[in-house]
Amino acid sequence: MIAKAFESEKTVAVKNLTEAKERQTYEEKATLTAWIDKASAQKDNIELKIKYLKSQEVPYYPSLVHQGNSAIFGHYKLCLLLSDEWYEFNDKHVSKINKAAID
Repeated sequence: MIAKAFESEKTVAVKNLTEAKERQTYEEKATLTAWIDKASAQKDNIELKIKYLKSQEVPYYPSLVHQGNSAIFGHYKLCLLLSDEWYEFNDKHVSKINKAAID
């Protein structure tokens, strides 16, 4: 009788752990999917802006900057010289770079 009760509790515990793991996996996939969709939309937006700049024949000079210990670990950002002004594209943030910081 005690063995059956223990097996029943063990089965319930395993089922609960399995369900919790499935929920966590679903939430992680949903979060990752949302992040990929957002990154894709941002990429498409940047590509449209670059196409527009090319169509206007505005000279621009991109520079890719890496901060970190190796190429596979760290953070990349884009610096862009556009009409004598430098801009930093850092994830979803775009800011003007102070010329004194560059010189």
